[in-house]
Amino acid sequence: MLVKDTDLILAEGTIYPILARLKADGFVDTKWVEADSGHPRKYYWLTPAGRRRAIVMARYASGFVASIGALIAPLMEQKEK
Repeated sequence: MLVKDTDLILAEGTIYPILARLKADGFVDTKWVEADSGHPRKYYWLTPAGRRRAIVMARYASGFVASIGALIAPLMEQKEK
């Protein structure tokens, strides 16, 4: 699975156990939908609790990324030799 706009590659063996845990924790909900052809598909979406958790995590990540940015900023200003 290739996430759009990134080089991040997630294997099915990685993403589906995470989704199962998020469902068990009440952060996502699912629904099986019959397809016109082929196998039914399982759709996932955030619950209200999942949206609140995502906001908390995004705020934390934003602060973490800013801290890392401050640490590496001096390196980015140096010229390669």
